[in-house]
Amino acid sequence: MRLRVWRIREAPKILVRKANKIRALWWRYKTRLWYVPWKAKKKSKMAVWRRAIQSCCHLRLGKLWRPFQKMFKLRYFNGKRFRAAELLNKRWRGYDVRKRMWHWKQDSLSRTASRIQQVVKRKIGRLFRRRVMSIEHMAAYRIQRVIHTMFDGEALMRIERKRAIRRREEIIEEKKRLLLKVRQHALNKRKDEFMFIFARRIQKRFRRWTNGRRKKAEAMANREKAKEDATEEIIAIKTGKMFQYVNMRGHQYLQCLFSASLLPYLILRDLV
Repeated sequence: MRLRVWRIREAPKILVRKANKIRALWWRYKTRLWYVPWKAKKKSKMAVWRRAIQSCCHLRLGKLWRPFQKMFKLRYFNGKRFRAAELLNKRWRGYDVRKRMWHWKQDSLSRTASRIQQVVKRKIGRLFRRRVMSIEHMAAYRIQRVIHTMFDGEALMRIERKRAIRRREEIIEEKKRLLLKVRQHALNKRKDEFMFIFARRIQKRFRRWTNGRRKKAEAMANREKAKEDATEEIIAIKTGKMFQYVNMRGHQYLQCLFSASLLPYLILRDLV
């Protein structure tokens, strides 16, 4: 019992000591990880530096090498700090990406879970509604059966008469609907037939008018063409008759003369 009480009281201190031990091991590991290479590099550089000092005048060499040594230490420190900053940025970016991917995965899982829950809830609701409706129907059927057993003969006859009247009214309404539908169908069919007849008549008359107009235009064109042919033939005959009485010596002169001045006058006179 005393040992248990002591353990309970000393538990925080034990945890602190263990944490300190773990941190000490961790920092020793980190020190070995970077301090040993740095110590070896420093040892090699110092060996080079020692040989350089031993080979030259100490005062003169110290004045010459001090700026270079200072610059080397500064650049070494900046390089280490830059590499540490890069490592921190890399670790932070990895942590940030993992965090965002985890949130995205959780969102997608929540959306998928909500969809599945909706489907399951709808199915459960349908089953519940079906069960409730079946229970209601069973209850209504039992109530009706009990009430019917309580009715006497006159009440049953009255109920049957009301039911027959309601059934007859439903049949009459259905007949009216069917008759109206059949009548409307017949009227629409007759209207469509009349529309087809009148459209056919209009098309027939229009085709007849267009054909008559086309034939009339062709007849006028043929008449004009025949008139032109007859005029050309008459002119040719008249010209041949006039040139029959001309002698051979004045043939070219008279032909030019008649074709230039007298031939149109003579042709017009003969035609008139």
